Amino acid sequence: DLKVICVTGSIGKTSTTEMVYSVFKQKHKIYRGEPMVNLRLRINHKLLEADSDCEYLLFECSGAIKGYLKNFSELLMPDGMILSKVGTENLGKYGSIQNIADEKCSLMTCMGENGIAVLNDSSEIRNAAENYSCKKIFSKEGNYKLIKTDNTGSKFVYKGEEYTLGVVGEHQINNAIKVIELAQSFNIDKESIKKGLFEFHSVGSRWIRDKYKEATVITDAPNNTSYETIVSCVNTFLNIYKDYPQ
Repeated sequence: DLKVICVTGSIGKTSTTEMVYSVFKQKHKIYRGEPMVNLRLRINHKLLEADSDCEYLLFECSGAIKGYLKNFSELLMPDGMILSKVGTENLGKYGSIQNIADEKCSLMTCMGENGIAVLNDSSEIRNAAENYSCKKIFSKEGNYKLIKTDNTGSKFVYKGEEYTLGVVGEHQINNAIKVIELAQSFNIDKESIKKGLFEFHSVGSRWIRDKYKEATVITDAPNNTSYETIVSCVNTFLNIYKDYPQ
């Protein structure tokens, strides 16, 4: 009965993986190993480290090298997956966004018809996903109602339900709605999902506030800095501090 969940994407892999863990652990015994550690040879270590009564194994899967994600799919045979987003990282290596989407979607290679893939809704990902037989749920960015966001977190409504995240950034809400879709597909109740999202904390080097003399310095340092990431960080900062003195 053990099930495997994998998370991939150009942006947001680590945060989304930790969000899945925070939600699923409310109802199930789930093992995710060390956070922020990409797989490679650690897959075997994680399989050995997990307790025999685990119900879920959770993996963050990097596609920095072509063919990695297909290999991960063949080894892990995921029951569920999330593709957070396809961005411009590694564009020089792959040549186009479509090629990057093709690579990310190859994580679905060994997912059966009962497998569930929650995918960021873009034309490139839709095109790439056509080749796979698992159930696909496309999650459109911004498909929620924002109630508030400040330096303590965010509150939003998705499909008629209100959720609270203890982290800032609209990109994190877009990650959260993918986690909601995956959790509901695995029959996790709404209250457990809400509790897991509420308890989720930002991973290392994300949105750190430091005081320097009279100034507050905000640092957001994801692993893969890109145009999209920088714009998202700047927009988050401007939205949160728009009412502060210049």
